[in-house]
Amino acid sequence: MQFHNGSMQPESGKNISEALADGRISKVLAVCMGRVGDVLFTTPAIRRFKEKFPRTGIFVLTTKALEGFFEHHPLVEKVLTSELHLKFPRWWTMGRVSRRLRAGQFDLALGLLLNRRRIFQVIQNAGIPRIWPSTVGWDAREVAKILQEYKSTGILPPEYGLPVLPERPHNVHQVMSLLRPLGVDASPGPMEIHLPEETRQRVGQFLEGQGISPEDRLVVIHPGSHTVERGKSGSPGKIRKWWSAENYRKLTRELTGRFGAKVVFTGGGSAELDLARNLAGDTGGFLFPPGPVLDVAALVERAGLFISGDTGPMHIAAAMKTPVIAIWGPSPLELSRPYGEGESIVLWKNQHDVVCGESGCCCTDLVEVSDVFRAAEHLLTGSSSALSGDGFSRGLKPGLES
Repeated sequence: MQFHNGSMQPESGKNISEALADGRISKVLAVCMGRVGDVLFTTPAIRRFKEKFPRTGIFVLTTKALEGFFEHHPLVEKVLTSELHLKFPRWWTMGRVSRRLRAGQFDLALGLLLNRRRIFQVIQNAGIPRIWPSTVGWDAREVAKILQEYKSTGILPPEYGLPVLPERPHNVHQVMSLLRPLGVDASPGPMEIHLPEETRQRVGQFLEGQGISPEDRLVVIHPGSHTVERGKSGSPGKIRKWWSAENYRKLTRELTGRFGAKVVFTGGGSAELDLARNLAGDTGGFLFPPGPVLDVAALVERAGLFISGDTGPMHIAAAMKTPVIAIWGPSPLELSRPYGEGESIVLWKNQHDVVCGESGCCCTDLVEVSDVFRAAEHLLTGSSSALSGDGFSRGLKPGLES
């Protein structure tokens, strides 16, 4: 690969920062391809980047399903969408995206979430002259060699743009670290979702149609989650990060009986929607119809409490400052626990020294209905006596490193 400086060496962060400051770089494509949480984790970085380089125009490349996160963002000029996150995108799809990006005449591709080599290839084929971080798209063995040298010498050339962080920081901090060599303030603020008023009105009309008023105690439950794929260690091939349907039934009846809560269930794919529909029917709750991602954000904004496993809507709720209860499973807690300015409680009872699933267990099964209800009582009523015992943890708020 040949870089903008005409050599086979990556352009330094200092050089790119100077080009941004003096206007040689004016159009920046922020690449944010991934799942719900991953994409939301990039939003604090976009604000910090714009604060540092206010004259640049920021364009975002993301998935069609998540374009709503940026459509109404005041710092984003335009959103481009692609399905390059799919496991096997067609070659003609990749070519079409490259041509669209080439027509955009971008000066810099900012890889905030550029974790698949094929996406890098599309960026490279689009003729965008600069890519940051410079190591995006490198062979993994080459990056591993650089990191191994850093471990032995303590020296890492800053031009590579590789993050040097405390062990296993939250993903928000990892994204922010990519901007530090550009001179950007790497202390992240909150995640951002900007809702148009018509979305709030549409969701308000749905709730009103179900007999749910703004004065009611609204609880949103997202009972499903995507599966976690495991490697070739002899463990199960896929592990669902789901709490049992029976537990959700018991919890919903407790919430409605004790607090008079109105419970709305949400779901994404067909399996999640079937689960949510069945739970709503069994408990007298309500099913939220599938729709744009911003509809979910508007719904949880209205809620007094959001309950789910480790899933994308959990991060939406955290971004909307809604109190969150997360029933944790096999994912590393420190990397992706709720991050936001609202209160959040994580229930995690991994009793093993190995990653959940490799021992044949699932951590979510260890969390009891009484644990979740006590956390709900605390968040709904402010009762400090409701929280006691093991397995209660907090989410991460902006400004805190761990």
